[in-house]
This record gives sequence, C-alpha cells and structure tokens, in this order.
Amino acid sequence: MKILLVAALFVASNGIASSSRAGEYGNLLPLGDVSKLELGSGALALQFPEGMIAKPLYRLHHARDKNHMTHGELPMNWGQLGWKLEGGLGIGSHTWFPGSHQVFSCIMRSRDTGEKSKMFSSTDPNCEGWFKQDFAYHIAFLNDVQVPGTVPLYRCYYKPNLDHYDTLTDNCEGVPGAVREAILGYVYL
Repeated sequence: MKILLVAALFVASNGIASSSRAGEYGNLLPLGDVSKLELGSGALALQFPEGMIAKPLYRLHHARDKNHMTHGELPMNWGQLGWKLEGGLGIGSHTWFPGSHQVFSCIMRSRDTGEKSKMFSSTDPNCEGWFKQDFAYHIAFLNDVQVPGTVPLYRCYYKPNLDHYDTLTDNCEGVPGAVREAILGYVYL
C-alpha cells in the first residue's frame, strides 16, 4: 500500500458549505486532484490501496428542486444553477483498484417527478433503468468491503420529495420517513 497525505478535506468543505455568499459556489472547480491541496498541521496520513487515486466526494443540494447529488467534479456554474455544497462524503478513487467497483451518476425523470431531473447514485451502469448523467457519469470507484479507515456510503430515499441522497449515517440522518436503500460502497475518511 502506498501512503498518501491528505488534508482535512471535510473541515475545508464544511467551511465552503457554510459560506453565506452564494456567488462563491459559481467558482468551484474540479476537486479530484488532492495533490494540489496545501497540507498543513491538520493533514492526515491515510493508506490507500495500490492503484487508487484519491477523489474527494461531496454532496450538493438544490433547494428549489428538492434534489441532492453526490460528485467530485463540480462545474463552475453550479452556484448559478441553484446548487449548494453541503459537505464532504469521504474519499473514493478516480481509478479502479483491486477490490473496488464503480458508482455512477444517474437521473430519474418521469411524470412522477414533474419531468424534473432527480439525481441519484447507483452501482448499476444502466442506472436501474433510468438515465445516465450526461456531463459526469462516473462518480468514483469505492471499496467493495469495509477495510480499516473506511466507512459505508449509504443511499437513502425520501419519497415525499422523490429525493435520493447519499450519507455516511445508517439512519438516513434521522429524516422522518427516509428509507435506507443500499450501501453504495466504502469510502475513506
């Protein structure tokens, strides 16, 4: 296993999420290259499997559409489109590594959703019969099983909003009526 140094990504991402200036969200760039992060005294040494290239994952929320999305690449205009960064969801990989599988970005759209696009993450390359996200279909590769330093990444569903969201909590963050649908894989913290 190779050792990589990774900054305390989630402190930084939570700082971004709590920012009160919505315009800042329009300036976000792809966040997958942790080699460009400045490492300070809060840096942690993590052991990643050989072949893994660290990719921080983030959860975004669109309040008007009541929609969540998990990703590591954020187009620069997301803030202008109404998305807000909620925080970090761990670290996956840009590339396949032994003992990993791919997670995909999918869209659920039908009469039930008012023809609005509802994003969700899936381990199914066919998006469970729905549609593939055009701009960034690949979210990340995640561990198949839990290994030291990883936690489950859960997918939950809140039917009143037809909203899927990914979380690190096994109780769907305590949202009344939300149902845990799956473990998408295991992410490094």
